[in-house]
Order: sequence, then C-alpha cells, then structure tokens
Amino acid sequence: MKKLSVFLILAIAAFAFVGCSDEGTGLRWKNGNFDNSNDQYEAIMWVDDVRSVGNQTWNEVPEHKSSNPFTDYKEVTALNGHGEVLASSGDPVGFNIELASSDSDQAGVALSLPGSNSVQLEKGADATLVIENILTK
Repeated sequence: MKKLSVFLILAIAAFAFVGCSDEGTGLRWKNGNFDNSNDQYEAIMWVDDVRSVGNQTWNEVPEHKSSNPFTDYKEVTALNGHGEVLASSGDPVGFNIELASSDSDQAGVALSLPGSNSVQLEKGADATLVIENILTK
C-alpha cells in the first residue's frame, strides 16, 4: 500500500508538470505603416492556411501613429496562417495583410515565404506581426 501511494503521488506530480509546460502561442499585431485614421477597417483575423478558416479575431485595428500601435496578445492554435482585415462596412470578405519585410518589433516567426504573406509561427512563443499594407483579394 505504501509503494502504491508513493507511485500515485509521483504519477500525479509528473502529470501536473507535463500539463503545465504546454504553453500556447500568443500573437499580436503592430500597425507599422497602414493608415486606418478613417476607421474603414474594424477587425484583424488570423486565418489558418491549412483549413482556410479564421482562427482568432482582434476587434480593433490600431492606428500606426498612436502611442500604442499594438493589439493585445491572443492565443492562436494554427501556427501556419496569414492575416486579414475586415471592413467596417460589414463586408464578410477579408482583405489580405501585407507584412513588413523588416521591422525590429516583428518576432516569433519561424518561417516566412518570400512573395507570400503567410507565415509559420514558432510554437509556444509570443509572436508580433507587423502590418505594412492592406491588399485587395
């Protein structure tokens, strides 16, 4: 009975340790150079490139000239994806985000394909993607 109790305590401790070490991937956006002063865009969406569906949404598009051009971090489960902005007009079609090619705030990107705005995020890391421009589909 004593050995069984020790084994159970060790098993519970190991389970708790493994369960707590699985960190999610955080993502935030920085408006690097995109003028949204007339608020024609109201949200940013991270789109899963594998399933082609939205994975996370931020209900804001920060102004690039503001004192805080960043969104808050939100957890994403899709590591391969791209960003889209949604228009204030209620148009359900998103517009692709062109990412900045070099910005000191951009971080957490494991792979960025040249000529593509799709990226692979580092698993378990906090990532910042920088909006350079909005592209039409």
